[in-house]
Amino acid sequence: MNRVDDCPVLDSVGATIKMAESLVDLRRNCGMMASRKGYFRRRMAAPRVEELLHFYGLDRHTPTA
Repeated sequence: MNRVDDCPVLDSVGATIKMAESLVDLRRNCGMMASRKGYFRRRMAAPRVEELLHFYGLDRHTPTA
């Protein structure tokens, strides 16, 4: 099965495996890999988090301490 009515049905396990294979090929063939520098592991500043929560209207859903 690949469609239900007009909606495509994806094999999520197959897509995940194919993506992993593609990443392995990129690394083997040209040395490309995920960056571990810059903002990769840095937490966003608390004021910026509050600003974004307010912008998307999520600040009223967060518990207050």
